[in-house]
Amino acid sequence: MQFTIRYFFAFISLVLLTHSSLAQKYTINDFYKVDSIANEAKPKDALQLIEKINTQARADGNSAILIKSVIYRMLFQSYLEENAFDKILIDLRKDISLAKQPEKSILQSLLAETYWKFYEQNRWRIAQRTNVQGNIGEDINTWSLPKLTEEITKTYIESLTATELLQNTKVDFLDNVLIGDKLNRQFRPTLYDLLAHRAIDVFTNTQITLTQAEHEVLDLNDPIWLTTSENFLKTTLPKNDSASFYISALQIFKNLITFHTAANNNAALADIDLKRLKFGSQKNTAKELYYEALQLLAAKTTNTEIYADILYEQAI
Repeated sequence: MQFTIRYFFAFISLVLLTHSSLAQKYTINDFYKVDSIANEAKPKDALQLIEKINTQARADGNSAILIKSVIYRMLFQSYLEENAFDKILIDLRKDISLAKQPEKSILQSLLAETYWKFYEQNRWRIAQRTNVQGNIGEDINTWSLPKLTEEITKTYIESLTATELLQNTKVDFLDNVLIGDKLNRQFRPTLYDLLAHRAIDVFTNTQITLTQAEHEVLDLNDPIWLTTSENFLKTTLPKNDSASFYISALQIFKNLITFHTAANNNAALADIDLKRLKFGSQKNTAKELYYEALQLLAAKTTNTEIYADILYEQAI
């Protein structure tokens, strides 16, 4: 099963291109050689060079080159391996077991999304599997839907467990590879923000029903989800025994709001709060509550760039 190029190059934005030592055998520039070899229709040769870069980066403790080599390796494995997911997962799990922070968190986020992409590409086949109790191993081809949901949820959450370190790692750490307007980094100022939003984007996916209807564990029609951030922080979420995507998303929303409130980062706070309200409105039938919530948020954020986005949401 092949992944798409777009999927893998989406992760290039997470690569850590930091300082490299003159003593290192491989540098960031060697990835241009990889691209050149690939353009000559020699993917096997490109993969061999990637493996050498990866080995050297691990020996040198170079997080930047290590992460980028993993991403490139996954890309070429998706073309060359008949059972690409199997090989990618084996290597990625090994990478995580050997990695230190913060690259470990990035790799865990990558592993979680690989599980998610496997689900997206095989959802109908997975839905037919019987849920087997007990330890069924690491072969994703045998996982039931509840097992896969559990692993997706668990792995995204694990990618955020080094909270203090990630919150103290500025996103400028990725300066050489982040695309887009640098001014937008104010909304994702830390590596924690970047990884947390990646998790939220999956957990708030409302197009796919997983192991059970989310309304069985969470009443999304409750007005509390469209209240102010102050009131939202006071809510008690149900226990997440069912690996609920929605409960996981709401908990991360809470964590981000708490983080940026304490840091007095009004731009990032407004951004995450608007994202929370948009998610709440997707499942809540009381549209007037959403409009009122937007009005309250707009009143608090007139001096942020999110203000225009809020006005747009009110207008549509």
